[in-house]
Amino acid sequence: MPRFASWTPAGTGCRRRRCERASGIARWLSRAPRVLVLNKAAGVICTRSDPEGRPTVFEGLPELANGRWIAVGRLDFQSSGLLLITSDGALANRMMHPSTGLDREYAVRVNFKLTDAEVAALKRGVEVEGEQLRFSDIRYYNGSASNHW
Repeated sequence: MPRFASWTPAGTGCRRRRCERASGIARWLSRAPRVLVLNKAAGVICTRSDPEGRPTVFEGLPELANGRWIAVGRLDFQSSGLLLITSDGALANRMMHPSTGLDREYAVRVNFKLTDAEVAALKRGVEVEGEQLRFSDIRYYNGSASNHW
């Protein structure tokens, strides 16, 4: 059963296929929010349009009858990995807003193995652009020479 996204008086911007009239009230019908899991490739940007003409994650996504696709977070231009894309702005906001306390996990390659003191400092927190950021945990996976995960 569709959920009712919003209410509006009958006849005010309602298209026949997208709304239902009952007792002078038009109910906008919408499908359940859609969520895509995208494997973002390096060299693709997480914005709607790029003045430099680089490819974006939104190119080639299925068309939506209503609304637009929203990327949940972003990955750097040269980063690759899974990216969630949704048609539900409230869901995207809940997943991205720091107040929800949602844990984010990253796999990072560094050119050297961090010392115990460096790991402790990252767990205590560092200031970035006036904001205190910290890691809840840091795990070493594997690596050698200048290639550590």
